[in-house]
Amino acid sequence: MLPETSSINRSRRRSGFTLLELLIVIAIIGLLISFGIGFSGRSTELGSAQRLVGTLLEQTRIQASTNAARARLLVYDDPSDAAKYHRFLRVVVEKEEDNWVPADNDGVYLPKGVFIVPDSESFSTVTSSSKQKQWDPDAYTVWTGRFQWANPEPKTPKEKAEGAKTYAYIEYTSRGTTGSYKIAFAQASHNLSDETFHFDNPQRVVGLRLRPYGSWQILPSVDDF
Repeated sequence: MLPETSSINRSRRRSGFTLLELLIVIAIIGLLISFGIGFSGRSTELGSAQRLVGTLLEQTRIQASTNAARARLLVYDDPSDAAKYHRFLRVVVEKEEDNWVPADNDGVYLPKGVFIVPDSESFSTVTSSSKQKQWDPDAYTVWTGRFQWANPEPKTPKEKAEGAKTYAYIEYTSRGTTGSYKIAFAQASHNLSDETFHFDNPQRVVGLRLRPYGSWQILPSVDDF
């Protein structure tokens, strides 16, 4: 009996981890976590932009359905204002024919460094040609249209003096439906010397795809466009 018991104890000791093995496993786990934090950190701003605009699209749809009127998600489309261009958004609803009033307070900005990618026609005019590195032919925004809009309810002297500005928009009908549109997001920087925008990484593009019945789908990478 004693030899047999001794053999079992030795087998149990061999089946456990040594202190060195445990330290190696902990070190590997730590490296994996650190890599994970690094990768997720780079995508935090783009993910936040997706969630923010998704929420605004839902607000626009609700405004359309609740008021039985057309509603639009506006995106500032004047590249001369780098602080607002494709970063400033607000929701408006049609009070009377072609009379659009704000449905939110002051509008919102995308996270710092994140821009809505222009449509395919505008992309070449507002970005530096040297930075257009094999941009995916589908990774552009598709709008409902553009129009000139001035806030009929300005709250500040600046808004009163600003007048009408160009906005691109996604529109919902009075039934809360829309068309097959896309909104693409990418990180970019503004070049003060030539007043252009640098969309430097064509592989780091995410987006939202709108569906005619009013819902939207997250596009987590450029391959999903």
